[in-house]
Formats: sequence, structure tokens, C-alpha cells
Amino acid sequence: MELPAKDVCYRALECRDARFDGLIFVGIKSTGVYCRPVCPARTPKFQNCFFYASAAAAQDAGYRPCLRCRPETAPDLASWHGTSSTVSRALALIAEGALDHDRATVEDLATRLGMGERQLRRLFLRHLGASPISVAQTRRVLFAKQLLHDTRMPMASVAAASGFGSVRRFNEVFRNLYQRPPVALRRSVSSDAPTPTAEGVTLLLRYKPPYDWDSILRFFAQRAVPGVEVVEDGKYFRTVEINGQTGSIEVSHDARHEGIRVRILFPNVRAFPTIAARVRRQFDTGADIRTIEAHLSGDPLLAPLVARYLGLRAPGGWDGFELAVRAVLGQQISVVAARKLAAALVARYGRPVRKNYISHPDLHRVFPAAKNLARAAAIDLPIPAARLAALKAVAEASAADPNLFRSTGSIDAAIQRLKHIRGIGEWSAQYIALRAIREMDAFPATDVGLLRGAAALDPHMATSPNLLLQRAEAWRPWRAYAAQHLWSVAPNTAPAQNRRSTKSQSLTTKKDRVMDLVYKLMPSPVGELKLIASQTGITAILWENDPPRRVRLENMVRDDRNPMLLEAERQLREYFAGKRQSFSLPLDPRGTTFQKSVWTALLAIPFGETRTYGELARQLGTPTASRAVGAANGRNPLSIVVPCHRVIGSTGKLTGFAGGLDAKAYLLRLEASS
Repeated sequence: MELPAKDVCYRALECRDARFDGLIFVGIKSTGVYCRPVCPARTPKFQNCFFYASAAAAQDAGYRPCLRCRPETAPDLASWHGTSSTVSRALALIAEGALDHDRATVEDLATRLGMGERQLRRLFLRHLGASPISVAQTRRVLFAKQLLHDTRMPMASVAAASGFGSVRRFNEVFRNLYQRPPVALRRSVSSDAPTPTAEGVTLLLRYKPPYDWDSILRFFAQRAVPGVEVVEDGKYFRTVEINGQTGSIEVSHDARHEGIRVRILFPNVRAFPTIAARVRRQFDTGADIRTIEAHLSGDPLLAPLVARYLGLRAPGGWDGFELAVRAVLGQQISVVAARKLAAALVARYGRPVRKNYISHPDLHRVFPAAKNLARAAAIDLPIPAARLAALKAVAEASAADPNLFRSTGSIDAAIQRLKHIRGIGEWSAQYIALRAIREMDAFPATDVGLLRGAAALDPHMATSPNLLLQRAEAWRPWRAYAAQHLWSVAPNTAPAQNRRSTKSQSLTTKKDRVMDLVYKLMPSPVGELKLIASQTGITAILWENDPPRRVRLENMVRDDRNPMLLEAERQLREYFAGKRQSFSLPLDPRGTTFQKSVWTALLAIPFGETRTYGELARQLGTPTASRAVGAANGRNPLSIVVPCHRVIGSTGKLTGFAGGLDAKAYLLRLEASS
């Protein structure tokens, strides 16, 4: 990876710019340590700073990890450095322990990737500044450091969980790197801290914000297989099987620390790195989401969706074989029906999980292993014979080739490899590549949901996968994220100019929509807010003294238990507490086409930044319409969520605001301090 100029990196260090966290590391000559750019320590002198593309490169240069900013907790963005898909695939294999075994070699890793050892080493040095072995060793050390810092695991267990062959080697590495034994690095923790055999071990896996937790959790909730997965109280639970041993995990969101917390209940600590790597993959924590969103926003078709669903991730699958089976079961039937079939499969062929390793009472069994289904004389499920044959073929292929669902070549090679399996066509292969192999350019263009989403935005693509594929060329190399945005489009979210309603139909629709509004009141630091929702989304968030004529809504009924309003209140409370920088709510504002275009532009203003009316007008392609933009801004019904408070006058002064200038100043200060 080619780093930015040294003066640019140093400015990022001076202002502790979180956008560079995980992308650069700074070695400090005067202290011998390397830090994240967000380190709270005093900024070192320019001449003492040397910048690196990875933690491994900094350690190779002789620096030791900082004990204050803890590089082991930085977002794991190594796979996003540069443009080498080969390096990304290699890093995924290393994260799952490809170089942790005594007999593992870089040559073996290169062979799995279909290239020579020297070529792989050159790619690593070019993109990461370190060799594959150095990257693997750094990962082991930093993972061990995290376990020392955050758990009460015995030293022998920490060494084993981190991939060290012996405690002696573990102690030797830490003494050489930190100039002290591992026990001296352990932060004091309370005596009732969790242990692996009692309440499990909890790890924080950092991501680069924004992160739309609500959307990814909703995705998993809709597809959760009974007995294997549970989504409840904002958390995700599931059973897991690693190398024949079973356990479970609990995943929750920690917005304050910009990460997800995974609680692991598993009998073998050596599986912890693999479990952590799979959770990262499943919840897509390694994505440089700002880069992806900036790229997709270049297409006017996707720009409003990106602005509406900031931080939307591409969910992965826990296990490649499991995902492939679920893809086959889901062919030509609904998601609900596919869940029932998967539950029946688990009940008949899944292994039970011991009670002391269960994280939720509704978890009972692990998903069946490929070898178990491959050995079965016949798979007993009420589905057509052709689909039963496809399930059997997938199981046999997976049992014969443990690397079948690993990324080892180009996306085209992966698709062709999958399509050689009986019953796997283009749609199934693309879907498996997206969610199991984690090919971020996979794109199942024939998917009905994708076509419906595209048609809601552009009717010309309603029934043409070829037209959709042509449009998707501009979305490479992140078409999987574009697909996720299109799947998020509901049939009623088409732009106004795409709807072909007669006048009488429009009047009827308007009447029906007005009659179903509900509201609740919410106290806040800027006064009482009135939250209003329709059946499809949040319609308005009004101020305590909002003039009645500013937003005209009638026939509302108070409903303090409405789930949509409760969710809006929860997210607003997180915002006021400094724990949320973006909102993931379905929106249903009432306004003209021009007003809605202005409100969409408001959603694209980054947290903590401001824009002028003139800048918004130029962004909309109407540079002389500053007054019209200002008027539409003043009519914004979704205060705070659609951030009209981030618009200021051309002189930099605060201008008129429905909630009052004091409220506007408060919101800007809140965002600046966060």
C-alpha cells in the first residue's frame, strides 16, 4: 500500500483523526513504540515519527506496541489496503490460523492461493510492508495482548488461544517485544471477571464507523434457524462447531467503543481466534465503509440509498457449507419456508450442544456437518427430489474438499467451481460467493429482490438482469454492498417521479396515509420532541414549540407503545448520549419532489460537519437556487435525524432554525464533542 505523504499522516496524528485508525500506524523513534493515530498520548515531534501500513510492518521495524492506545484494538482493516484481492484472501486465511501450526509454511499458503511463494511475499511487502510470517506473528501477539488485557484466562490458556506452541515461547516473545513478562501486562480486573468455563470470554472486535447494527441484526433475525440462532434484545446468539467440538456465542453492539462484543462459550481456547475471525466475517467489521459509500454514491441511483442507510454492511455466513445448504433450501420459496426446512434439517441431523456451553436457552443443536449429510443414505426433507439431490451433492463436495468455500482465486473461478456442483446455478453460486466466500464483488443479478429494488428506483430494470448487470459495472469492486442497498428498498420507496398515479388515486393515497399517523412525546436536552410515524416509517420529529403551519399533519393518535416510535426514541437517546452518529430508521416524510431531494442531500452531510445553503444548491445541480434550498431546509419535518442543523449561513453564522438557535448551537456542540 502506498501511504499518504508523511505530512498528511502527521496531521492525522496531530488531530487524532479516527478516519485513519487501522489504516496507518506510527513508529516513534524517541520511545521505541508504535501507536494508532488516535493515541491519547502527547503528539511526538515530526522528525521522530515514521509511518507504516500495518502493525506487522511497524514491529518488523523494531517498534513495540503502545500500552495506551493498544494497537490490538484497532479496526482490522488490513484487507482493505490497496487493491490486491490476493492479499485480502491471504489475510482471511491467516486470521483463521493458516500459519499458526508448527508445519504451516508460506509455500502452503501460496499454493492454496494458486501462486508462487515469492510472488505472495512480494505482494505482502508491497501492500502491507511486512511478510506473511510477520503478519501472522503480529496477529498472535496482539490477540494474546487483548486476552491479557480483557480476561482472567490463565497464562497457559492465553498462549494456547493465541496460537503459541508453548508457554515458554509465549513468554520469550513478550519479553523481547515488551521488555517485561506477560503477567506484568495484565490489567487488574475484578475477581468475578468471567472465565472460559463459567460465563465465557468476551472480546471487543472493532469496526470503522458508521455501522448500521439495526439493519444487520434485522437481516439475521429474518433468517434465524430455530435451535441454531436467536435474535433477541438487540443481540445475536448462535451455536458453533469447530473441529468436532461444540459451543455457542453471543454478539452485541458496543457503539460507544465502535465495536461489537462477542461472548464465547467453547471448551477449547485454541478455537478462539477462528471464532473471532468468523464473527468478523459474518458481521463485516473489516470493511472500510466510508470508502465503499463514497464509491457507490457516485451513481445517482444509489446515492439516496447510501445516504439513508449509512453504515450498511454486507452480512456474511458463519460457515460456508451451512450457507450453501440454506441457499439450496431457499430456492424458489420464501424466507420463512426456508427457515422451517432448515430447522427440520437441524432437528434430524444436528448434534446437541452441552448445556454449560449454551448462551441462550433456545439454542439446542449445531448445524449439521457436511460429512454427516454426505454419509446419510437419504436426506429426509419434504422437498422435491431435485433439491434433495442438490443437497446431497453439496454435502459430498464439501466433505471431499474442505477448502470448497474458501476464497482461493478470482471471483470468476469461485463461481465456476460452485456451478460444477449439481443443483447450483448462477443465482446460488453468486449468493454463496457473496455470503460464504465473502467475494465483495459478487452480484446475483437474477435475484427477484434485487430486481424489485432496482425497479423501485428505475422501472426500466424491472425484468432485465442484463440491464441491471450493465448498471452494476460502475459499482465494482463492491457490488455486494450495492446489492445490500437494493435489497433494502421497499416497494413503496420509489422516487415520486417514477410513480404513475392518476390524480384521484393520489388523493386517495394521501387520505389513507394521513389517517394512520401515530405519535409519542419524548423529553430531550433540547426540549420535548414529538415523534410521528406512519405504517411505513417515521414521518416527523417536531419541536416543542414548532409552528403548526411549518409541517401540516392531521388526525394523529397517541401511541406510546408503537415499536417504530420506541426505536426512534432509543436511537435519539443514544445520539444525545454521544453514542450514535447516524440513524437507521425507515423514513416517510411528506413533501414535494424538490423538498425531498434537499432532505436527501442533508442526510449526506457527515456527522460533525456543516454545509452552506449555496453548497447544497451546487450539490443538487441548481447553483442559483440557494433560497429555494433554504426554504426546503426550513420545511424539513425530520429534525435531528435529517440533520438540517448542520446547514449554516455563507458567513459561517448560525441561521434560522425551527427548534431555535440555542437548540441548533447545542446540537452542533454535541456533535463536535463526540
